[in-house]
Amino acid sequence: MLQTTQSLTISGQSVINGKSVLSFSANISQDGGSNNINQSTLDQSLYENNIEAARKDAADFQELIYSTEDKMLSKAKPSSNSESR
Repeated sequence: MLQTTQSLTISGQSVINGKSVLSFSANISQDGGSNNINQSTLDQSLYENNIEAARKDAADFQELIYSTEDKMLSKAKPSSNSESR
């Protein structure tokens, strides 16, 4: 029997002075499977010399993934006026 899954892939790069420093990719399950996020350093020297800017880009990418996950989760579950805490 064929079993399939659906996912959303998002990718990005941290570019400083026209050069790629970091590469990002994320795979977000659309049907309850697992999610993953990957980061690779493409230019270690440029990363070390621009660590604040590169880390900000990494944080911005992470925030984009969180925001996307939140949107997907809010669409997946019915809305409720009362939340239990």
